[in-house]
Amino acid sequence: MEKRIESKWRSKVRKIFLILLTIILISSITNAQAASLAWDIAAPDIGTARTYVYAAYLGSATVPTILSPVTCTGVTSPFTCSTPNYAPFVGQTITLTAKNGIGESPKSVPFPLFLPAIPQNVRLQ
Repeated sequence: MEKRIESKWRSKVRKIFLILLTIILISSITNAQAASLAWDIAAPDIGTARTYVYAAYLGSATVPTILSPVTCTGVTSPFTCSTPNYAPFVGQTITLTAKNGIGESPKSVPFPLFLPAIPQNVRLQ
């Protein structure tokens, strides 16, 4: 009887351990791929810059991803805004827009998300 209870207890502990290990591994992989995305925005004041809704368009996408949370800092325009944990898609470009109650700004200049070229002709000299 005691062996059965001990076996069930060990089994539950093992399951909990594996679940926690999986969560830790997934979060470390996610954090390793994420980056902070930052941009400058011209606005009358910092309060206005903070009220804009910022959208990201990946490649030729016509439906944006709304960036959240966004933090804007600075004393004078242009203000610097950023969003943490933005997971870029390598090999694409990203453009941003700012929205308010009147409408949406034109898209920014595309920002390329490319990895550097592969080093070639590696040798000792």
